[in-house]
Amino acid sequence: MKKNNTDTGLELQILRPYEKEVIRVSWFEVKSPTGEFIVSRDHLPLVSTIKERTKLQYERLPDKKLVELDAYGGFLKVQNNIAILLFA
Repeated sequence: MKKNNTDTGLELQILRPYEKEVIRVSWFEVKSPTGEFIVSRDHLPLVSTIKERTKLQYERLPDKKLVELDAYGGFLKVQNNIAILLFA
């Protein structure tokens, strides 16, 4: 049986004041004021601030392309294979 896209990775929602982007990713790396960490499927629930003036990386599905974004601070929430990044 073939897996569909919802069986792999996690949903990454990137929210900006006037834009919402929803991406399927296998993992993403984010930096917080206390360190950096990688989030992938089935990660424990998490709430964190995002360190200002850093880079955020993720592996986009299904093409597995590595994407890098500038992060100017914000917040992160992870729960039930959905990650929400809120940028100011």
